[in-house]
Amino acid sequence: MTEENNATTPVAETPVAEAPAAEAPMKAYDFKRLGEYAKQEGLELAEDGAERMYKATMKWLKESAKISSTPFDDLAMSFADTLDSVVMKEIDKIDGKVG
Repeated sequence: MTEENNATTPVAETPVAEAPAAEAPMKAYDFKRLGEYAKQEGLELAEDGAERMYKATMKWLKESAKISSTPFDDLAMSFADTLDSVVMKEIDKIDGKVG
């Protein structure tokens, strides 16, 4: 036997396929998912539209609470500023970018 016959031929390694990334569990009332659905329906500016609709809705609710004789809506509107900060942060997540 010669030295050449003893040499082993290198075997090409077969690439191992990576497992697909696990999809994140769905969250209730996820604004990002809402934005994805809006984009599927042709609304390309989903985040901008959601922000404008939220602002218009809040304006309408505050106006109605002032006119209404029911004290419950006045109580609910006392939390509007807190709600604004929470909802606007969620709306900002729709397009997957900050800002």
